[in-house]
Amino acid sequence: MLATNLRLAVLCLLVILVSACNQDSSLSSNASPEDFAGELMEAWDSHDIDKILSFYADDAFYEDVPNVVNGWATPMRGHQQIRESLIATFDEMSDLRFELVSASSAGDTMVVEWIMTGSHYREIKGDFSIRAVSVIKLDGDKIAAVSDYYDAHLLLTQLGLAPALGVE
Repeated sequence: MLATNLRLAVLCLLVILVSACNQDSSLSSNASPEDFAGELMEAWDSHDIDKILSFYADDAFYEDVPNVVNGWATPMRGHQQIRESLIATFDEMSDLRFELVSASSAGDTMVVEWIMTGSHYREIKGDFSIRAVSVIKLDGDKIAAVSDYYDAHLLLTQLGLAPALGVE
């Protein structure tokens, strides 16, 4: 499963890199990809749902790939579904924080690498730190679609919910 997700992420990155040769950035403001992604991370860190949603188009598509692939969730469309997911996420991980690692864009697509940290999930205590990548499709300066990729097993392991994978 992890190998399939990794291959998909690499394929997405290759498509983005190839398309960069022929396209200009579509961020309608003068914001660089790093500025846009940094402001988005700040909004997520604030846990202010309206502030987060201000980055998304009204009919935005949002997919947390590990959760969708594992059958734990479904993709979301529109502010209402995304809002409900954000409420649940912040209720379950009240100290969730994000750190921007890098951001780049080609045409209407951005790739953002980030680190998600926290110290508990629901009633389970345990520090976690997970590196992740978001592939974002922009419509002007709004997010039209986003797919988040990260190692869900590592998150579960760090929270003590799954055994660590052995190395042989």
